[in-house]
Amino acid sequence: MLSDPCQRSKSRVFQAACLAAAFAAITLFVVGILPVAAQSPAKSELGKFLLGADITGIETTPSGAPAGSGPGTPIVSARGGGAGGGVVGPAAAGAGGAGVAARGPAPVVAGGAIGAAGGIATAGAGGAAGRAGRAPFTYQEDGKPSDELTILHNHGWNAFRVRIFVPPVRSAPNNPLVNGVALSKHIKDLGAKLLLCVHFSDTWADPGKQYIPMAWEGEDINGLEKEWERHAYDVVKTLKDAGAMPDMIQIGNEITNGAAWPIARVQFPVAGQAPPFPDYDDAKQWSNLTRLLKAGVKGAKAAAGKSPLKIAIHIDQGGHWDKTQWFFDHVEAAKVPYDIIAQSCYPQYGHATPEELLNNMVQCARRYKNKEFIVVETGYSSGGGRRGAGGTLAAPGAAAAGAVPAAGAGGAVAAAGGGAAPVAGAQAGAPAAAPGGRAGRDMSRYFLWPTTPEGQLQFMVDMVNTVRKGPNGAGVFYWAPERAIWNADGSPGPAVFTPDNLLKLNKPPESHVPVAIKP
Repeated sequence: MLSDPCQRSKSRVFQAACLAAAFAAITLFVVGILPVAAQSPAKSELGKFLLGADITGIETTPSGAPAGSGPGTPIVSARGGGAGGGVVGPAAAGAGGAGVAARGPAPVVAGGAIGAAGGIATAGAGGAAGRAGRAPFTYQEDGKPSDELTILHNHGWNAFRVRIFVPPVRSAPNNPLVNGVALSKHIKDLGAKLLLCVHFSDTWADPGKQYIPMAWEGEDINGLEKEWERHAYDVVKTLKDAGAMPDMIQIGNEITNGAAWPIARVQFPVAGQAPPFPDYDDAKQWSNLTRLLKAGVKGAKAAAGKSPLKIAIHIDQGGHWDKTQWFFDHVEAAKVPYDIIAQSCYPQYGHATPEELLNNMVQCARRYKNKEFIVVETGYSSGGGRRGAGGTLAAPGAAAAGAVPAAGAGGAVAAAGGGAAPVAGAQAGAPAAAPGGRAGRDMSRYFLWPTTPEGQLQFMVDMVNTVRKGPNGAGVFYWAPERAIWNADGSPGPAVFTPDNLLKLNKPPESHVPVAIKP
């Protein structure tokens, strides 16, 4: 029993200190630990599975003028004319960046190369340059300005895809290597995975067009082989030296119909169809294509050295096993080294229903051993447009009658199979491919989700859960989300919260995830 007043005073001080410490611990738990714990289910649910976004660095209008205004917006220079008259700019900034041999003046860039908003060209501090005809906005959450990458990463998105074009860039986002370094560095600094999408072109490369860059015009297959190897080496080496070593690299973009047209153009065989050009030799064309792929792989691996780097081969066939098998059988026969079967899968192009996508994954796992399967491009409209980028989608009834959903702002609509294939990367200024294969098809079976922000969220949850369910499923990337999954005030739309809803929105009839098929 304490009778000494001094002892009682010391006891009270000790008790007060204990209470203060307990209160501080409770405060720390509520303020610091609970929010992290609230995010952890989404992140732990994904595990090593990649939920990514294809991020545009800087956008330009069809004429090459800035899409936005203000500091940080690029101006693409006029290019040199004539065969082989293009130019190649300096490789990049960054410590030890490897230079790309110049063939003329570099493209002119007004202001900063990469904007403050997560690599998006700014139109004012922290703003995102809109595509043609759109006002810029500031990314924000709960009224606090931020950038797109940071907000997505905070919500469990763990990977980003960056496009790299051969400079000077034509009517496409101005993302040559020199402008891709800061964006890639930001991604790696976040702790996210980096997937490089190297187009080997100076404009959009997709199944409807695969243009040889003007800087490389006049080269034969031997010259192009050297250019592909050199370009892949320069891209990886520059980023590695800048502290932004990529984790994965695509050797080409949506190369279903080949690359570097006409030298390495290929065509899926269909009875009675005309060849893509006179004197088409299928064996020769495939030889040229696989030579370019091997050259790209060789350059990338040489630059990576001992750093791990996975190779992705990207086509746009989603759930179409016939064309997937045709393409990758040729790749395997030529012994092209690769790690990832990369697919585009858009409902609006008729690429796949969830069942078709899962079946394609199963077939790939059976035939191509130890290859990961990643949907590197996908998207769904939240307001009647193509991936939410404007335009209108045909109503199910109209689609059933053979109507073709319209493209978004400046985008092109193309066939989902054979010949003129979908231009999944089409934006303002991208050359259009002619519509074809979808005419007369019932497209309604692909539009299983409402074209609302909530329907867009459900689509993404179903896409992620379908690929996770399939054998060797390793990731899903949303194409160009800078407007599609955000609210008009720059705050996150429902689809941003995909990781939080993987276990909440997985019940029919809203969910359309198919029953698993054993490989």
